[in-house]
Amino acid sequence: MVTIAPAGPKGDVEPPRSRRPLLRRVLAGLLAGGITATSAWAWNWRIHPDVFPSHGNTMAMPLPSGEDTAMIGVTDMDNDPEGGETVTIHAATPRVVKNTADATFEFYVCTLPDNGMAVLALHGRRFAKNCLEPVRLSDGTRLDTSRSARQQLVMMIDFHKPGVVTTRGVDLTYSHGYQRGTQAVGTHLRVVSSS
Repeated sequence: MVTIAPAGPKGDVEPPRSRRPLLRRVLAGLLAGGITATSAWAWNWRIHPDVFPSHGNTMAMPLPSGEDTAMIGVTDMDNDPEGGETVTIHAATPRVVKNTADATFEFYVCTLPDNGMAVLALHGRRFAKNCLEPVRLSDGTRLDTSRSARQQLVMMIDFHKPGVVTTRGVDLTYSHGYQRGTQAVGTHLRVVSSS
């Protein structure tokens, strides 16, 4: 059985279209875009920690005759006496540009003496004087950047023959709170050994 609806005065007329479905689609699109942008920002924040200052200072140093090791400060303590952060370091990789000395690299977390200054660049392994409690870096090593903890990450460069080592800082992978990622830190460096 077929039912035929009665026609209006001018024949079949469609009911007026509502603007609500269009408004709902626009609002849903805006909401989805906002969620996507917020998620992208949060992910970027999570994988790019920034506890340390950016790398970029430049330093050159010759090793004195008879020396085959350079001790270079990678991080520094926080300048704020009550500031500072504790981070968990997962890896440190020097950004080597040139290595004609077959040099090897090691990283340590040092506790500095109370009256000592932070390590900038020294020749030789001066742990006894400049690094009271050296802890060789491994995945999970903790570093406290507060001035009261007096800790610093240092890089030891051991030269195995005369030559030049040039680096552009260090890629430091660490966790801090909800963040975990890699930050380029440290000094652009050129060390020359003639012995």
